[in-house]
Amino acid sequence: FQGHLNKYTNAFKGYQNRYFVLDSETKCLLYFMPDEVRKKGPRGVIELTDCWISPSNEDDVTFTVQTASDIYKFRASDAKDRQKWIDKLRPCSGLNAAEIFVSSLSSSKTNLTNSSQPSNDVQTRSLNRRDSKINHHQQTLKEMKEVIRCVEVNQREFVETIDVQFYA
Repeated sequence: FQGHLNKYTNAFKGYQNRYFVLDSETKCLLYFMPDEVRKKGPRGVIELTDCWISPSNEDDVTFTVQTASDIYKFRASDAKDRQKWIDKLRPCSGLNAAEIFVSSLSSSKTNLTNSSQPSNDVQTRSLNRRDSKINHHQQTLKEMKEVIRCVEVNQREFVETIDVQFYA
């Protein structure tokens, strides 16, 4: 699967148009500068194993891919295109693969008794990574709230200083 998406770069540059190629065998999403697809190698590679792929609440064209180390934000051309990308990416995320593996084990009692430990290990590792990510994001949120609180205090003090000097 391949096509154009806008990838969020940073607050200064915003979204940049990139050409993406999904390699379902290696479970990687490669991206290129739009005019360099065949001329040069990929500008970047996003490993999709053990990542979370979710639509964004901000609008109907944006979605995110959250890996262990990064969060990538994408904007599709429309809601239908966004859903197509999500549907193609999710099977490569590893999470669906684990669910399929577990459900295949439950269909055979022999396999279930012989292989329940590996499936539990897969689920446990996946849940531990998810919990670790949640804890990291909660800590980041606490830190950001503290920064905002400090900024608000400084703003109030600044306004009070201006008021005192203006009315003095």
